[in-house]
Amino acid sequence: MSHSSSSGSSSKAFPLGAVLHTLELSHPKPDLWIIELLHGVENRLSRLFMSNAILPALQAIEEEWLENRGNGAVIITGNQSQDKFFCNGLVLEELQHDKQLTSVLDQLCRRLFTYPLPIICAMNGHTFAAGLVFALACDYRVMTSGKAWCCMNEVLFGVPLPATVAAILRAKLADASTLRKCSLEGHRFTAQECLACGMVDELADGGSSAVLQAATKIAVKVNMGAKAGVWGLIKEEIYRDVIDTIDEGRLVNLSPAKL
Repeated sequence: MSHSSSSGSSSKAFPLGAVLHTLELSHPKPDLWIIELLHGVENRLSRLFMSNAILPALQAIEEEWLENRGNGAVIITGNQSQDKFFCNGLVLEELQHDKQLTSVLDQLCRRLFTYPLPIICAMNGHTFAAGLVFALACDYRVMTSGKAWCCMNEVLFGVPLPATVAAILRAKLADASTLRKCSLEGHRFTAQECLACGMVDELADGGSSAVLQAATKIAVKVNMGAKAGVWGLIKEEIYRDVIDTIDEGRLVNLSPAKL
C-alpha cells in the first residue's frame, strides 16, 4: 500500500504486497523518512520482520535519497498508538529454533552501521535485549522520560552474548562500568540513567508523539550529514571493529560449499 497527500507526503506499508503489514514508512518532508514499527504489541524482531520489512524499508529510503543526494535523515520509532514498547528483543520461539535469526540481526546491524543517512531512534517505550542492540546501532537515540527501561537481560536467562552484540555494546557504551552493568548485571536502566551514562542522547517528556517530535528536531540538525556522501563511509571506519566482527561471523557461518 502506498499513498500520497496533497502536501507531498507519502507512505508505504511493508512487507510490500502482504496482507498483514508490520511497518509503515512515511516521507513527510523531502529530507525526512520515518519508519514506524508495527510488529505486534512488543515489536519483537523476527527473521521475516527484519528481512521483509525493516531492511527493504531502509533500501527504499536509500534509493529515494540517491535520486538527488541531498540532505536526509531517518527516524525509526515504535508503534505511535502506544507508549509502552519500542522493541522487546527477538521472537523467543524463533531464537530457539531458527539458526538464521541472529545472522539476520547481524545483517540489519551492519546496514545501520554503514547507512548513508543519519538514523535517529525514537525509543517510545521499553527497549530490551536485541531491541537495545537495534537502538544502539542507530546514530542517535531519543527516549521517553516516562516509565521505560533499557536492558540487556541475557545474563539473567543463561544466554551468552553473540560476538556482534558484544562488539556493539563495546562501541556504543561510554565506559567499562556501564558495559559491566549492562552486560553482566542485566541492569534495568531507567530513562534518566540512560541519559546520564550516554546510552541515549536526549529524553522527551510525554508520550510517543513527544519522542517523535524530539527525534525530528535532531533530524533537522543533522540531516546535512548525508549530502556530502560520506556519512556511511565514516561510520564504517569509526565502527570498524563492529563491521569486522559481523563479517567474520558471516564467513564462519558459510558452509564450505559456499566458500
